[in-house]
Amino acid sequence: MIFDASQFSQGTIIMSTPPAQNPQLLAMEISANDESEYRLLIDGRIRYLSVAARTLDIDTLRFLPDLLEALPPLHSPKDWTVAYITRDPNTSELKVVFSEEQLTGVQNIWHPQIIDCLRLKRVKQLTPAVFEASLTTLDSSPPPIFIAKIARWEWEIPRIERETQVYYVLQGTGMAPRFLGHIAEHGRVIGVLLEKVERVREAGIEDLASCEEAVERLHTLGFVHGDLNRFNFLVGKDSIKLIDFENSNPEADRDDMRWESEGLAAQLQENTGRGGGFRI
Repeated sequence: MIFDASQFSQGTIIMSTPPAQNPQLLAMEISANDESEYRLLIDGRIRYLSVAARTLDIDTLRFLPDLLEALPPLHSPKDWTVAYITRDPNTSELKVVFSEEQLTGVQNIWHPQIIDCLRLKRVKQLTPAVFEASLTTLDSSPPPIFIAKIARWEWEIPRIERETQVYYVLQGTGMAPRFLGHIAEHGRVIGVLLEKVERVREAGIEDLASCEEAVERLHTLGFVHGDLNRFNFLVGKDSIKLIDFENSNPEADRDDMRWESEGLAAQLQENTGRGGGFRI
């Protein structure tokens, strides 16, 4: 199903105000020897939890109910964004420091549609940062399915920035899925909403000529893709589209472009599944 942008008014910010709820895990990166990070939905707002290295055992870190039971209460008079968990070196007690710091977001905001991430209902997870989603504000049956890609952590924002930049340049060319809007988290832009292209497959060596043409068009626009695995081509009946521009480089020289083109055949024959995410 194709997205109809007319379903939104020009410049719409589609937002939500979920009711209070128990903490809900949205994402986590845990480590026994380094900081562990959590993205949580708490009382209708997305907040971040950072647990210092070697503060808790790995079994506690990997299971949210056990983690929450071990921690001090995550209640604060502040409208906090990040809570830092450490262990007092003198008493060995856990302590929490709440911060209202403003996290960075994507700066290149060029599309008129901005969609609150809490209005996206996950349908199928494709990679840790990419999922199929429906938009809860649209009244249709069945609801249209889109592709959402977000920065789960602040350090992933530059990836989404690069992706957003490439989609701006590619709009109207047919070289990539349509860019449908920016995804925001309480005002800061953290992701992109894309058209889901139906009836496609990943590329193989039999598609080499068509893939070479697609890559050459991208190079002509001044970009090196940066990750040309076979899953980053969507092969349809009459066209090939490129996706996943988070490693793109708009300042590459001709040598970079030639190296990328010369390695394309090997990438199309690669069969380890690299780049395939959670696809079935």
